[in-house]
Amino acid sequence: MSVNNARHIFKKRTSMTQYVKMNFMGEIKYMKDLWRCDSCQTKIDNINHVLCFPSYIELRAGKDMDNDTDMASYRHDVMLIRSKLDIQK
Repeated sequence: MSVNNARHIFKKRTSMTQYVKMNFMGEIKYMKDLWRCDSCQTKIDNINHVLCFPSYIELRAGKDMDNDTDMASYRHDVMLIRSKLDIQK
C-alpha cells in the first residue's frame, strides 16, 4: 500500500479528515449551518454520510469498501471533489 493510501486510512480511523464537518465540531463556521452537508443540506456531514452519499455512487462502482486500498482510493476521490467545492465558496 502506498504511503498516501495509508494516510487516508489513518485519517478515517482517527476522524481527522478535512472537509468532513463533524470532524471539526468546534468550528464556528460549521456550527452556523448545524454541520449539514453542503451538497444535500439535509444530513449531518460525518464520515458515514460521505461513505454512502448517493452522488458518489459512481466513485464506489467496482470497489470493495471493506478493502483498505479501495476505501483509500474512494476517499481520495471524494476529498478532491469536496476540496474543489470548498474553493468555490
